[in-house]
Amino acid sequence: FNSGETAAQLVRFLPRDNATILYMDIAALRRGGFLDLFSGSPAAQDPDYRAFVARTQFDYSTDLDAVAASFRGKERFLVLRGRFNWSALIGYVNRQGGSCGKSFCQLDGSQPDRRISFFPLRRDLMALAVSPDPLAAHQIRKGVLEKEAAFPKDPSWLMIPAAALQSSSLVPDRARPFVSTLRGARQILFTVDAAGKNLKLSAYVRCDDSSAASELG
Repeated sequence: FNSGETAAQLVRFLPRDNATILYMDIAALRRGGFLDLFSGSPAAQDPDYRAFVARTQFDYSTDLDAVAASFRGKERFLVLRGRFNWSALIGYVNRQGGSCGKSFCQLDGSQPDRRISFFPLRRDLMALAVSPDPLAAHQIRKGVLEKEAAFPKDPSWLMIPAAALQSSSLVPDRARPFVSTLRGARQILFTVDAAGKNLKLSAYVRCDDSSAASELG
């Protein structure tokens, strides 16, 4: 798959209503030698995700090929494509006092309102959620993309909708400084692409009309 096709295939699983959407082609970033630069991404910095990675014999720097994530309030939904040791994952859950049944696992996170749940969509595809709802991962299921849905071909991008722009709680912490002055926009898209040995960061702001665009300018 190319980056765009992979993005569409993964994003279609996520809850997307009023959500900020992140996509990262980890394999492409790894091949380009840029992966370490993304250790501060919203998904990678989530404390429960970091603990999950550290304790499950799963190293995102070698085992993860792509991730799509949606952020909505206190909920985080992720679809991970890579190589997973499912028996080690179940063992980790049991050691942490969680439970697994019919391939669906849940356990406590770092805070009372952060429950982790996950299950295999395929052997190489994981649905994972961090949410006050211990069954939140069930919301990750194959859906239908809107006909007008189009995703960048870039190996990494962050799409922030109008609803998230109006409420800072819907925007990942590290993205807030970039969107605070753009609340009149309909959508903001940040993309990252490799240009030789450098990374190229681009931002695209979508407005409802020219008047709104002038106000942002």
